Amino acid sequence: DLAKRDISEKDIAYILHISHSKVNRLLHHAAKAYRTNYTKPLPSVICVDEVLYAKHHYGFEMINGMTSDLIEIFPTRTSIDIRRYLSNYDLSNRQHVQYVVTDMNANYGVPLRAMFPNAQIIIDRFHIIQLAMKAVQSTRITLQRTINN
Repeated sequence: DLAKRDISEKDIAYILHISHSKVNRLLHHAAKAYRTNYTKPLPSVICVDEVLYAKHHYGFEMINGMTSDLIEIFPTRTSIDIRRYLSNYDLSNRQHVQYVVTDMNANYGVPLRAMFPNAQIIIDRFHIIQLAMKAVQSTRITLQRTINN
């Protein structure tokens, strides 16, 4: 129950009066025993993004766009693996998804369009604004370097 909250492993160990390594072993054991329920209905709006789930390990996360509940964290984020993972959901289940909100990661476009045939793929505002701000910043720096003191 504590692991479901935003609490570090060290804090969980302190609360339960056990070692940090014991908490880590218990969490890894629980993670290995976890099985995705592919028969559970998917929501009409899904948000996907990459997530750092362990040190230097990025994965693919799906979130219910209506409730912000986590659907799944998949341990890899390659296009082939994402497609393979999503194909475990029944086609009729995937066809009920109306919108998929994502960033501009090139690995996501092709498998999301293929796996959610009735969904509109939407680039979220945060990533569009972030890209625009990077472009403005880059232009500003380039111009500043050309101007003499």
